[in-house]
Amino acid sequence: MDHESGAAPPPAERAADGGAAVLPPRLRASWLGSRRYGVAPDEMRPVFTGSVDEDCLLYERGHEVLRGSMDADTRSARVKALSAIAVAEYQRLARAVDTILASLALLLVAAVLAVAG
Repeated sequence: MDHESGAAPPPAERAADGGAAVLPPRLRASWLGSRRYGVAPDEMRPVFTGSVDEDCLLYERGHEVLRGSMDADTRSARVKALSAIAVAEYQRLARAVDTILASLALLLVAAVLAVAG
């Protein structure tokens, strides 16, 4: 029994040695989410009809799982932050190179004046 709701836990496939296999976390989470709709996993029989049936339990659960995954995905925010850091570093390096080139030009002018002197 599930201690939170009193419902039976999801059925597990049998392992090759005959023992009960452990459900992967995503499968267990999906099953637990489907329970809210009052459907047992052994009652789920998805059938592709050639078009999207947005009222279908499978569609609703899949949409919910995918939306949750996308909302939890922070890669784009991290890429944006790292890109901003990289651009700032590039700008600082470009200024440093410009300063070095200007210094070399002044050093060359000083050397020419010293020789011509």
